Amino acid sequence: MPFPVNQNGIKSPNARYAAQIKQKARVKGNRLVKIADVLLSGGDLASATAAGTRRNQIPIVLSKNPVIFAKQHGLLKPKAVSSEGWLKRLADPEVWSRHFFVRERRWADKTAPSGQFYTSHLSIGASALTDESQDRFAVRHVAVSQSGDLAVIPTSDQKRRRRFAELLTRGKGISDIATAVSMVPVLLTLTCPSRFHRTKSRRLNGETIRVKNSRWDGTTPADGQKWLSAKWRILTRRLNKAGIAISWIRVVQPHKSGCPHWHIVLFACESDLADIENRVEKVFVKETPEHNEKGAERRVDFKPIKGGAGGAIAYVSRCLRYISRDLGIGASVADQEEADRAAAWSRTWGIRCYQTSHDKATLWREIRGGKTEYCGAALKSANQGDYAGFLHAVEDEGLAINYDARVGKYGEAYSAVSGLSSSSTIFTRSREWTLAVNHIKKNRILEPKKIDLIFSSEDEILS
Repeated sequence: MPFPVNQNGIKSPNARYAAQIKQKARVKGNRLVKIADVLLSGGDLASATAAGTRRNQIPIVLSKNPVIFAKQHGLLKPKAVSSEGWLKRLADPEVWSRHFFVRERRWADKTAPSGQFYTSHLSIGASALTDESQDRFAVRHVAVSQSGDLAVIPTSDQKRRRRFAELLTRGKGISDIATAVSMVPVLLTLTCPSRFHRTKSRRLNGETIRVKNSRWDGTTPADGQKWLSAKWRILTRRLNKAGIAISWIRVVQPHKSGCPHWHIVLFACESDLADIENRVEKVFVKETPEHNEKGAERRVDFKPIKGGAGGAIAYVSRCLRYISRDLGIGASVADQEEADRAAAWSRTWGIRCYQTSHDKATLWREIRGGKTEYCGAALKSANQGDYAGFLHAVEDEGLAINYDARVGKYGEAYSAVSGLSSSSTIFTRSREWTLAVNHIKKNRILEPKKIDLIFSSEDEILS
């Protein structure tokens, strides 16, 4: 378990606190669903408030429109969701409880004391609860195919190790592709302006402490991630327009203030490095409104990597150890706590911590798992862990993911992976998996009791 338990098996204080907040969010969600039900059925505000059972906690000014009612509670409709599906979601207690729990965690992060680096104790406890829930689910359930094959559901630790191995394999493949065309690696570190940092460091009596940053304007880590992503898109578009080819591996880590900063291993031709550095400084510093602030030049760090491609992969490996929380044997308690805090931070704010210039993750898992009848060169490369050879084979054969249209629980159509397609052939999945309850008696797995939940692939169960 990533967080300690005492001798009686009781969860740590952080996890207990998170469980209490989660239960309060569930109760509040159930209450508001009663109100939404009354409004959906055409009832007035008085009857809706009475249905909520807590009249004094309901705002006096409410609209009879459930969508506006949800907006007043901070629950906004996503663009991809239909109006009918959104109304059905508003009648689902799980949607409300999830929303309130996430909102409580993010509010705790924004108001946490300066000493709680990266994220708050509530977010750490919520991350621990997630891991514990996944472990219980893995023990109590099993995946069953239509032919009777069983697949064990991995625990959180097993997922962690597999994630580290997959991300490192993909990173090495990018490095191999770049080295083959005589590109050299450099390390690029990008940081947000000071207004995104809630705290700053200060020396006091010979020690470094965190204090509140007066320039912070209330922005969140998610806002900082959006700012970096927007600037990165501008940079890559300009490089493409100038005919400068790059490959890159990006790892996102939290600053002590909770603001994201990017570590990018960037591969490019040596003759283009000076031009790339100038363009990076122009986009991330000179063209921003904060270009004159103190320390603006430190927001971009551009330096070569010793050891070439081998040194680049070694650096990526160290970063991946932290974002996957797979520090290996011999890791100190402080290092493990730092990795757990970083993972809780990314979960709370929904930040994607790893990305490359050649992302084919879904295709890689589909082919490597042998879920279809495809047996070409891409399968051989995937089974050998050769991501570079896999990408070349996918391009040569024109392989892509094939999707089927399905209907979700809210009556909306969505696309589900059904197999592979090439330029001339479609390879469909040979098996579908059913999630079943695992009955264990005397260390013997009995016939599982099937429940009404169908998955189109093993990946949807194991992810």
